[in-house]
Amino acid sequence: MPAGGDDRFSHHFLIDDPLDLLVPLDHPLADRASVTIADTVDETWIPGRPGTVYHQLVMASCAAAGFAPRIGHFADDLNTGTALVHGGFGVCVASRMSRSQDLHPVRRIPISGDHFPSRHITVVTRTGADARETVAFTLKTLSVETERLMSRLGAELRD
Repeated sequence: MPAGGDDRFSHHFLIDDPLDLLVPLDHPLADRASVTIADTVDETWIPGRPGTVYHQLVMASCAAAGFAPRIGHFADDLNTGTALVHGGFGVCVASRMSRSQDLHPVRRIPISGDHFPSRHITVVTRTGADARETVAFTLKTLSVETERLMSRLGAELRD
């Protein structure tokens, strides 16, 4: 991805994609409507390998909440992470847009409060390209549809 200060490119913010906590169905937190990162202080974590975005998000969020996560396993593939959670090997975070729980039944819990991790989704175009009618239309459509998707996914969690 081009750096934010590179004048050759324009960054167009779409959405913040919150990360949700994945826990086994019989986990003590599974009945909660939401959790904070601090609620996971005693959990065994399954982040991505060091250097990956998910590893950085977990480490930074836990550090901001005042603790270092106890890491039991690394899983760069969300399907593997979800399978490990399903098997009771720990907890992990997943993008709200992911559907990993469809493959391995786990409980997805929104993370609330301070220090909740999220991904910032942007579209990058060449500078000036957004003045073209087709590019402007595409950016507007992406914005509307991603907002609609995030609203629907949030409603699914509340149901």
